[in-house]
Amino acid sequence: MAGLDDGAFDAVTPEAMRAVMARHGWEFVRAVFGRENPTHEGEPDAERHIFSDGVTWAYVPVRQTDMYRFLVKRWAEVVAGTPGTMLAPAEVLAEALAEVAR
Repeated sequence: MAGLDDGAFDAVTPEAMRAVMARHGWEFVRAVFGRENPTHEGEPDAERHIFSDGVTWAYVPVRQTDMYRFLVKRWAEVVAGTPGTMLAPAEVLAEALAEVAR
């Protein structure tokens, strides 16, 4: 994913990420509040999802924070690396961008 414009990561929405994960066997587990929201009030920073193997975790950022691009990149790497996915992280990102375009 090196060389991709940051706009590609900004364009990926939480809804698109959730749709991609659902197609690949992931389930929502719980909301996660980050260091920017230590009181756990209001909207969480991310959602924690688990793969069907019961071991692999990924985080979907739910709002723009200073960690948004990092979390989207990491999300694509984790989803691509799950058993049976057989995709490169850039392909997972492309799948999410296609979902946004729908």
